[in-house]
Amino acid sequence: MYVVLSGLATLSYSAPPHRVLMSVVGAGEIIGVSALLSDSPRPFRADALSECKVTEIDSQSFRSILCREPANFENAMSAALADGRVC
Repeated sequence: MYVVLSGLATLSYSAPPHRVLMSVVGAGEIIGVSALLSDSPRPFRADALSECKVTEIDSQSFRSILCREPANFENAMSAALADGRVC
């Protein structure tokens, strides 16, 4: 999972023989959440439109945060989902 700190990126997925644009994401948005829930390959791709800074939250860190502060994390994720900041 990644949190976009600055810049813009496109999110797309593979639908052979095409690549389908899903959205453009920017600062404060979260991408790759589904990758934390399953180890299976994902057809999604992110490409920078400008210089981007992101921070990665790996599955171990994700689980650690979730165990330490489940209510805070749930509230933050619910708000991000409601605002469309999670992909």
